Amino acid sequence: MNIGIDKISLQTKDYSIKQFSNRIFGIKANMPPNSQGLPTYSDLSGQEIQANSVYHNGLYANYDINKKGLLISFNPSKVYHPYNLVSTGDELGNVIQNINSELAQIGILTSLETARVVRADITRNIQLDEPFQCYMQAFRLIRGKRQETKEYPDGYLVSNSLHQTCFYDKGKKLELDKENCIIPKNFGRGEVRAIKGKAVSRYFNFSTLGDLLETDEREITASYKTYLTEIIFNSKNTSEQMSIMFEDEISFFHKLKEKSSRGYFNEWLQVCSIDEIFRMFGSIKNLELFLRECGENRTNIHRFVKKINDIILVRGQLGNIRKQRTATEQLNEIQNKLIA
Repeated sequence: MNIGIDKISLQTKDYSIKQFSNRIFGIKANMPPNSQGLPTYSDLSGQEIQANSVYHNGLYANYDINKKGLLISFNPSKVYHPYNLVSTGDELGNVIQNINSELAQIGILTSLETARVVRADITRNIQLDEPFQCYMQAFRLIRGKRQETKEYPDGYLVSNSLHQTCFYDKGKKLELDKENCIIPKNFGRGEVRAIKGKAVSRYFNFSTLGDLLETDEREITASYKTYLTEIIFNSKNTSEQMSIMFEDEISFFHKLKEKSSRGYFNEWLQVCSIDEIFRMFGSIKNLELFLRECGENRTNIHRFVKKINDIILVRGQLGNIRKQRTATEQLNEIQNKLIA
């Protein structure tokens, strides 16, 4: 399934309004806390309005005027289909023409091509081998670089203040939206969101709408795959995050060892479980590093790692009997389908 654009937000201070009209524009005039007063906006006729923002929800885009300027948000893919995606080229160009026509109809004068792209969501549809909810254990293995994670009933978010990655059940969303379309089985999405202008230029290599219109769809695809490879599925991220939690985990390990000098490792396994250990460390190599930091000698490390590998082997055999896959196997499937 192809990679395309799910949302674009444009912002510019270079605009003017022909005439404020209640038939066209809505007004948000609630007074924000600790405010010195509402901003004042003027149209070309000299009429003034005091409001937090003036807005119009159009057929092709939503338009919002506030003290930062004119914000235009739209989903070029949704114009064509409930879930199929468009990238750049003629299809995007046609949507921009429609937005320009809509701007003229509501009386907003501006140049779209010079507007800054302050948000861009690039996404990919994937058809999973199992229902989306079966993959939550796999998503929990993901640690984005300097990002936080949040789990939802039908999704998983990895985010910071500049960019986000959201994995979600697109089939469930289409059902809730009551879209009149055939929904593929086990239908999911992996969506990369640059939610600030500097993140758009850094990760997607365009800054204005004009830049985006000149960008080849192959460049959009390459940027999407590079982001996921380097930011989300990069094993180095696990090592970086491990250094943060080592101190607390080492302290806990030592307390168990003080309590029981012989059975402390088995007790640690019972408390943590194999799933939790791999969620924390990501690999056997990182586990070995942790055990060295705990002060364990080479013989104990070898013995402990062998025990872990034996448990993994038995678990794998049990999984085959039950036709279950490990979280790592599921994550590999997701990664392969998103960046193939």
